[in-house]
Amino acid sequence: MFSLKPNLFGMSIVAILIVVVAFFYFNRKSEEYEPVPSKDSSNTLQEPIFKKKEQKEYKQGKVQEEGLEIPEFSSDEIIVRHTHYTLCYSEEHEQAKWVAYQLDARELQKEAERGNDFRPDPAVPTGSSLPEDYRGSGYDRGHLAPAGDFAFSQEAMSETFYMSNMSPQVPELNREGWRILEETIREWAKRDKSLLIVTGPVLKGKMKKIGKRNKVSVPPAYYKVVVDITEPEKKGIGFIMPNAVITKPIHEYALTIAEVEKETGINFFPKLADSLERELENYNQWSTWFKKVNRRSKR
Repeated sequence: MFSLKPNLFGMSIVAILIVVVAFFYFNRKSEEYEPVPSKDSSNTLQEPIFKKKEQKEYKQGKVQEEGLEIPEFSSDEIIVRHTHYTLCYSEEHEQAKWVAYQLDARELQKEAERGNDFRPDPAVPTGSSLPEDYRGSGYDRGHLAPAGDFAFSQEAMSETFYMSNMSPQVPELNREGWRILEETIREWAKRDKSLLIVTGPVLKGKMKKIGKRNKVSVPPAYYKVVVDITEPEKKGIGFIMPNAVITKPIHEYALTIAEVEKETGINFFPKLADSLERELENYNQWSTWFKKVNRRSKR
């Protein structure tokens, strides 16, 4: 027969263990990140999305976590996050593959004067192109993220003069057609309050090279994609302009974002909900974008 009398010694040991475990559980230092449940049917837990040792890497922009404007990128690409914009640098072509930022209406009040402090980008680990790479080439050091979008502070304006933000543009494009497109988008931002923008060169085909110290590719064309994800009307638009004299009104260069993705091979706005991403990428109601700006929305 088995004895039903409680084993007082065994029960004491169990009680002590419970107290010790509870003590360490409730007094441990809380972790910075919550573990994420796995996608399988079990209740097991995966490692946290970000480990503590990755925080320095994350702050340098090497981990895609925040910023709805950031395109999809691979782990071996060079991602540089400056204070006011983020870029993906192509060492092969010595310029950014894309530059992404958010443009808000409240930032369009001019506070800074344009400088010309073109300089190498110290944040590019492989080294960026140099101002002298463009000297005597016949091409402008064309801004990808335009200085005019960052005139709300001297610091922001100065950041746009890193050479990682430059690409060789035909002077007539840089100073005329591309400039008009940039100014038009600023008017849209004033009207629609906030835009997500990605811009860059079309890096494909056999390209001319300029520069003595660094071989900078001369792109055949440039693109911009813009989305407005604010109510009441969410919309998207893309542009591709040849690196040449622009002979047509800018609305004739308008494309769907899906068409720009096909031409560039870049997946734009992957952090948006899938349904919204598809809607914006196939949006083609250009008249909505080009309708007269509501002057009451201007400051």
